[in-house]
Amino acid sequence: MLVKEGLTLIKKIIVHCASIHLLALAGCILLPVSAMSQKEITLQDCRELALENNRNLRIAQEHYFAAQSMRKASFTHFLPSFDFAAQYLRTNKPFNLLSQDAFLPIVPFDVIDFQSGTINPAELIFADPSPLVFGPDGMPLTDPDGNFVFQQYAWLPQSEAEMGEKNNLLMHFNLRQPIFTGGKIRAQYHAARQMENIARSHQKLSETELLSECESLFWQLITLQEKEQLAQKYIKMLQSLVTDLENYHEEGIVQRNDVLRAQIKLNEARLEKSMALNGIARITMALNRILGLPLTGELVAKEEPGEIVTDYVLADLWQQGKSNRPELEIAKGKTELAGAMQRMAKASLYPDIALGAGYFAVNPNPYSGLESGFGHDWVAGITLTMPVYHWGERRHLHNAARHEKNVQKHRLKDAFEMIQMDITNAFYNYTEARETLKINELSLEQAEENMNITRDNFEVGMVNTSTLLEAQTLWQQAHTDLIEAKSELRIRHSELEKAAADK
Repeated sequence: MLVKEGLTLIKKIIVHCASIHLLALAGCILLPVSAMSQKEITLQDCRELALENNRNLRIAQEHYFAAQSMRKASFTHFLPSFDFAAQYLRTNKPFNLLSQDAFLPIVPFDVIDFQSGTINPAELIFADPSPLVFGPDGMPLTDPDGNFVFQQYAWLPQSEAEMGEKNNLLMHFNLRQPIFTGGKIRAQYHAARQMENIARSHQKLSETELLSECESLFWQLITLQEKEQLAQKYIKMLQSLVTDLENYHEEGIVQRNDVLRAQIKLNEARLEKSMALNGIARITMALNRILGLPLTGELVAKEEPGEIVTDYVLADLWQQGKSNRPELEIAKGKTELAGAMQRMAKASLYPDIALGAGYFAVNPNPYSGLESGFGHDWVAGITLTMPVYHWGERRHLHNAARHEKNVQKHRLKDAFEMIQMDITNAFYNYTEARETLKINELSLEQAEENMNITRDNFEVGMVNTSTLLEAQTLWQQAHTDLIEAKSELRIRHSELEKAAADK
């Protein structure tokens, strides 16, 4: 019987050792694979990747390039424009100068007055021979319309007065140069230039916001990684305590309730570790998105939040922010843009004068009896376009533009005040974060000392399990507060630099 129990015990020991070796081997195989799938990244790497790959920043860049092209297109309005056009027409019927056959009277050559190109009726009557037809009374005959009746007429058939061809082609090359537009072109170019400046400021703002968000997510990732490490350390501490309490319970030194209380704390620590890992996964996905990396990729932040000793003067930050903040540049650009729009509205009240010239070719040729072939000619002239009366439309548009300019002026003043408030809030948040960090460093020092003393007292039986668990909880909370305080200081420092346009 004893031999059988010994063999059974030996089998269990062998199986247990084999399991340990298999787990160790699996760990050796799996750990490198997990490590290979993770990407170590520093804060500088985050900044470079964000500026290179972020889609929102690319959108802002495309908006700037579009505004730049619009400004270049607006400048071309100062220059002459050249256009070519061609038109082909096929007609169904030709044009005709006569509605019916025409009869042209034949008169002597000497009755025509070459000075005026007219005919003297008296000379027609007394001409010898007279081309007129006389009645029995010796007077010239007239038709119902009162016109003389001539002895001879030339017949002009209607079909002979047709003109034009079925196939007609017109080609012309035109040049147009504005001379005076009341300032429209200049105001339009100024507006396009301000839109380019606004787009550039928006791009700068997008970069600033992107870097600020990138730094915030990076330090949040650092915080969660440290919390996960702290949770693991806390779990080991509680596991050791649970093991000791179970041994003490078997010896009858402590009650079962003390063991259960420690096990509850252990489960809470495991839950905190799980929450930290979940937070790492969420923050990593958000960071990957703004860095342009695959969302499911794993990141390991490797830059420790060192101490920040920078001191700031609030008045200097105000001055720096008011000089460099892209929001102010945008507000100023919108004010200038509204002024340009007002000048454009005012320019619509003035006339437009433009010089025009052209060269054209027409087939059929109008300069040679509309015969088949091209006729060529050039033209030049000046065009004046002047608004006369439109029921006050242009005046109302000018007033609307003026009011819009006043709106942008008010917004600019409001932007100055809002930026000053933003800098002030960021400054005080940064100051409070520095003080909080100092307090948490002292709290951790006190918590560590308290835990060491409590552990020593517990081992000699001077304190109970509840007191030791409370001391360990205070130590864990002090560590957590310090980790969060360091991250908060970094984030607040980044926000202050962003508010003061110090990046």
